[in-house]
Amino acid sequence: MRLPLLLWVLVSAPVTHAQTDAPSPTETSAPPLVPAAPSPRPAHEAARAELPLVLEPGDTLILRLSEGPSYSGKLLGLVPEGLSLQLRTRQVVNVPLANVERLDLEKRWLLRGGLVGGGVGGLLGALGAGSVCLLSSTEGAVDVAGCTGTGFLVGGAIGAALGLVAGLANIHWDTVYERDKQGPLSLRLEEPGVIGRWFAQTGHRGEFGLLLGNAMALGRSRVTVGYGGRIHALLLLGPHFALGPELAVYNNVGDRTVVEGNGSSFHEDHSLEQLGGVMRGTVSLGPTRASLLVGLGHHGNITAHFGGSVGAEVEVRPWEQIPPLAFEARYLLQLADSGSASREQFLTLGLGTRVRW
Repeated sequence: MRLPLLLWVLVSAPVTHAQTDAPSPTETSAPPLVPAAPSPRPAHEAARAELPLVLEPGDTLILRLSEGPSYSGKLLGLVPEGLSLQLRTRQVVNVPLANVERLDLEKRWLLRGGLVGGGVGGLLGALGAGSVCLLSSTEGAVDVAGCTGTGFLVGGAIGAALGLVAGLANIHWDTVYERDKQGPLSLRLEEPGVIGRWFAQTGHRGEFGLLLGNAMALGRSRVTVGYGGRIHALLLLGPHFALGPELAVYNNVGDRTVVEGNGSSFHEDHSLEQLGGVMRGTVSLGPTRASLLVGLGHHGNITAHFGGSVGAEVEVRPWEQIPPLAFEARYLLQLADSGSASREQFLTLGLGTRVRW
């Protein structure tokens, strides 16, 4: 009785163990984990990421990096996998493009300032000159339309120059690249065209000049010489062109003795005033700079009138430690007819210097 029972236990035990380890036919294994597909970026951001950012050598940039300090300076060029930047301390650094998180580009309102200033100045000049001529015209001999046109030209030129100077001082930063929105940074340099190269910045943007000298009244029976000076504030439109307002004052120019009908005479003292705008074109001849000057504006002597000026200027810099020396000769001519017998004309000579920033 015991032997059959023992045999039954030994035979059935492995079977029970095998049934316990086998998986249940009703159980199913879980599928493998698959990472979720990244959501596609908007089409406009993907297109911006594929197009390289176009910059020009000389652009002023602010680079905000993922690691390390931010940099601000002028773009010199591209290096393998990076860009070369000249800091304000004149130090040159190479920045890897992969480290740039954000890029800001310096811009100025030059065109907008010139257009707004020219429009406002021209309108005010036309209204002012037209009103003065209309009020002073007692017998209708004054050309009011001519006065209005002259006022518009003079006021527009002065306003445009002041607007350009104001636009030069109005700096704003435009964010042109952000890694979070545009992906990896890709750059392409574009050389400026012929006009762009002529007006390319050379580091200086403004100039203040001072000249001291004399002025002579021409075309009169007696030549008179007076002394004074001239100042200007110019916007530098690159290495070859400059534009801005100027003011000149010389005393004892065009003094004359007036004889009345009864035989009595008296002496008239006159001074020469010039207020307007000037444009300068410059070429460099080694250490010397030669310039051609053309100006328009208000001239005042025996009569107040609209006049122009042409001249030449030579600038030399004997030593780097001091500002340059400049010699200028200018011919001034009355353009608007003021009713006098002859048009007033003058020659001015000056020696001075200028400061650029």
